[in-house]
Amino acid sequence: MIISNNQITSLNDNIDGLANLKRLDVAYNQLTTIPESITGLNNLRYLMLENNKINSFPDTLSYMSSLIELDLEGNYLQSLPESIENLNNLEKLDLAHNWLQSIPESICNP
Repeated sequence: MIISNNQITSLNDNIDGLANLKRLDVAYNQLTTIPESITGLNNLRYLMLENNKINSFPDTLSYMSSLIELDLEGNYLQSLPESIENLNNLEKLDLAHNWLQSIPESICNP
């Protein structure tokens, strides 16, 4: 599903109803948060959230073990939870152009 380049300010809490979704592209919108219900997307492989206004990374998102690519470039993230190491299948993580003050040691030393 590609819904990038709009003015979307939030994702519906019932997004987990799209359980077979493999790609979700909501880049270039106005999102400030990610709903915890997104963890119900068990088949999601690609999550594109770049260039929004996201300021926190929900700890529950780090349990989406099927993710291959997570793009968070150009947001307002200041930190990431240590549990991000649980993204065992992750091949690409883009954190460029955020406000990160540190990166969890667990992802720097796999």
